[in-house]
Amino acid sequence: VLSGREGEQFSGVVVDIANLDKGGTVQLTEPAVRGRVEGHNVPLGKRVEVELTVADIDKRQVRFALAGAGARADRGTKPAGPEVAPASRAPAS
Repeated sequence: VLSGREGEQFSGVVVDIANLDKGGTVQLTEPAVRGRVEGHNVPLGKRVEVELTVADIDKRQVRFALAGAGARADRGTKPAGPEVAPASRAPAS
């Protein structure tokens, strides 16, 4: 169902956590798929956005990573896109 869709984002609910540092299990809304989600402080019972990282038919593996602001905080990364420099003040005349 998800083969070839790596990198896409999906909505789901965290239905189980392994431990707070390793992730847990997410149940997607559509398609109805359950898989491992990697990340720190995965919020049990909460709706999350996840990114598909592995979809291996032969190994029967599906893995996700937290997406969005929570994932950036966990990974210490910034959102993609151009940086905007603060506006400089014009000298007083």
